[in-house]
Amino acid sequence: MNEQKKNKVLRVAGLALVLTLITTCLLAHTLAKYTTSVSGTDTARVAKWGWSATTTTDIFQTSYENSSSKLTVETNASDKIVAPGTSGEVTITPTGTSEVATKLTYTVSETNASGIPIIYEYDGKYYTSSTRYTADGSTQYQMILANDGTTKTALALQNGGLTALQTALTAASTTIAPNATVASTDSKTIKWYWAYEVYDAAGELITATDISDTTLGSGGTATVKLNVGLTATQVD
Repeated sequence: MNEQKKNKVLRVAGLALVLTLITTCLLAHTLAKYTTSVSGTDTARVAKWGWSATTTTDIFQTSYENSSSKLTVETNASDKIVAPGTSGEVTITPTGTSEVATKLTYTVSETNASGIPIIYEYDGKYYTSSTRYTADGSTQYQMILANDGTTKTALALQNGGLTALQTALTAASTTIAPNATVASTDSKTIKWYWAYEVYDAAGELITATDISDTTLGSGGTATVKLNVGLTATQVD
């Protein structure tokens, strides 16, 4: 190779090197960009659901005693019992707090196929499923002799049966705000009575009730079941 060709090759090689460096610089500038990154991280726990409920006493008992009326009733087994002149009550109380809004709903139901003449009292009004107190299909005002043996209590039984009692309890449903404490009025009490003696509106003793009461007690197998419930539900 003569000197002239050698110089020409060197010039071509040098030019190729310069072009390569220029291209590399251009590519470097082409790939360079502004960049900003943002991310978010957080942690959460499940909102607290802290509701429960208590009842202050059993609805029915295994024995009843009242010294003033000389009334004494006691089972000879472990069964809970009712009899003319007995009475009792149940109080259901919501407790706790919740971090979500909550609706408290109260329910009541009765199973009483034998027609035991139980009268229920709620919020100063009286209810019963017994046909004894509504036999004439109209409003009756009758008197029962309370189990203290001396006090006659006027009953305005036009308040209706167990459906009406449930309607009254449904109307008492309430919504509790998150983290709020339940009020004392959110505790509900239902009392029950089996009239020891029943009087008509004129104050005359209705002796016919003794016959039906005796019939119910003769077999000792008639039963009444009362279920009082409280449901706490998160508000939608």
